[in-house]
Amino acid sequence: MRDSLSIFDQVTNFSEGNITYESVLKCLNVLDYDYYFKMTEALIGHQISQSLLLFNEIVEKGFSGGSFIGGMASHLRDLLVSRDEVTVKLLDAADNVKQRYVEQARQCSEKFLYRAIRLCERCSNEYRYSLNKRLSVEITLIEAAQMTDSDESVGPGPARKLKPLFKETNSAAHKSETASPAVVAQAVT
Repeated sequence: MRDSLSIFDQVTNFSEGNITYESVLKCLNVLDYDYYFKMTEALIGHQISQSLLLFNEIVEKGFSGGSFIGGMASHLRDLLVSRDEVTVKLLDAADNVKQRYVEQARQCSEKFLYRAIRLCERCSNEYRYSLNKRLSVEITLIEAAQMTDSDESVGPGPARKLKPLFKETNSAAHKSETASPAVVAQAVT
């Protein structure tokens, strides 16, 4: 409660008593959710230039790429939750905002949402170690804007098979087929 009162005092002083939605966002340095809706529109519309320009606008407002990409992952998660009427109640938002999520979720395929969330999460995890942080976010946005529903990979991705380190010769293959496991173990060591 003390923190709430402190924030209220801070917002009141900052806005000189004229508290508006915009003044609260500016005072608390919070990125408006409208940016996330706009970014999602650019990504599903495959508008790479628009997504990069929008990200530039966000950076120019003083927000870090790390906080943006984390917020973008959360926004995409909320869209995924909004695809089902039963799970919409999991959103922590006003009813009019929930309706916006439901409307935008209808425009996004599940495949897109899964892959875009994974891209954002990967970027978020790698962000702090990146030498060019802005470029990391921009590449993620480009990858997300280039995704199509015909892309095969979705979810965690296919299992990877390790390729053999050495080529097997015909004589070695023949020996391994006829030899006992003990003989093969000795031959390997």
